Parts: sequence; C-alpha cells; structure tokens
Amino acid sequence: MRFNPVACFPLRGRDGYASVAAITVSLGLALVAAALMARSVAALRGASAEFERVQAEYQLAGEHQRAALALITDASVGSVQAEPEAGKIDLATAAALPPSVLARFGVADTTRLSGWLQAASLEPTSPADIVDADPAPLWKLCAPKLISTFGQASSLSALAGARRKGEGARLGEVWRLSARASDGWTDERIVRFTGEPRRPAAVIWRRFYRAGTGGESCAEILAQRMNG
Repeated sequence: MRFNPVACFPLRGRDGYASVAAITVSLGLALVAAALMARSVAALRGASAEFERVQAEYQLAGEHQRAALALITDASVGSVQAEPEAGKIDLATAAALPPSVLARFGVADTTRLSGWLQAASLEPTSPADIVDADPAPLWKLCAPKLISTFGQASSLSALAGARRKGEGARLGEVWRLSARASDGWTDERIVRFTGEPRRPAAVIWRRFYRAGTGGESCAEILAQRMNG
C-alpha cells in the first residue's frame, strides 16, 4: 500500500482540492525524501571510490614487493619503473646547470629555480618537493627522473635513471620505484635495499596518487628539444 501524504490531511473547499497547508507539507516531505536519496547516492559513490582506491593500493603494494625481490636477483621488474637514485645528479649540481639547460625543461624563471635548488640541497628534499619547484609541465615530468637528494652523478643525462642489465641491487642502494594501475592510481616510493629476504626494501618516502595516463616519456621529449 503506497503512502499518500495528502490523504493524511483534511480537504477543504469544493471539488476535493487539498488545502494550501496540506500541499506545502507534501512538498516538504518530498524534498526531504529527495535529499535523503541524494545523500545515499553520494555516500554509495564515495564508498565505491574508496574501495577502488584501497584495491589499487594493495595491488600496487604487491607489485612493489615483487619488483624489490626481482631487483635483488637482477630479474625483470615487470611493469614497475625502477631507477637507481645514485645515477642522478644531486640538487647542488642541478643548481649549477646553465640557464639554457633549465630552459629546455620549459622553466621560465631559471634564476629563481637555481636559487631554490641551491637552498634545497642543504636540507632533506623529496621528489614531490622537486616536482613542485617549478610549474613547467616538462619539469614536473622529468625532474625526479634526473635529480635526487641521493644523486651521485657528476653531469646531467636524459637517461640518468635508466637501469643497465647486470646491475644487481646491492645492500644499501637507494632506488625510486613507481607502479601504476591502468586507471591511473600510482604508488611511488624511494626505497633503500636492506638485504633481508622478508623485507628487501625499506621505504624512505612514499606518495600514492592518481595521475593521467599516456603521453610521451621524459627522454623522448628532451631528445626532441635537444635535437630541435
């Protein structure tokens, strides 16, 4: 049996028309019901999004574990991007790069960025800090692949983060590992290898976020600019 809010109130006037008060109350009840429905739908969507996030987080965590174990034995790391931080330049070296080099990353104010890099070299700096140092899209894409607090390279190279076959990850090495799901969820970590089979890599820094997919790689874009 359906509930009819109008029937709960006496009718006044001729021809069976409901009073203004009855109509007002009926509309109020309808608005409350609509608001409750909208709130329920929003809560359901939020719960669904959170479930997808947690599911992606567990999946990518498993990929990180497998990649860390694979790096110890010099096996393929699958879909996880693995970069030795020692193969990059440190922030002080980056601060001394010529303005023309920084300009290749789309940096407009190279003097400001150089000053920031020099100041950041004196304190702990994460990849996220380096990314946020300049708004240029190419800088945000390439900077953490070429520059690191743990960098030991003496010069900048577009392939500084490339891993050569035969370089087994030894005790104490620091690497940047990045795993991405098909829907854009990304688990990015800086890890130090411990040599322990049950916990091969200790996480120094971690960022879990959702990013767009597709596009050219940093090395491809830089190669085009350097050859252009």
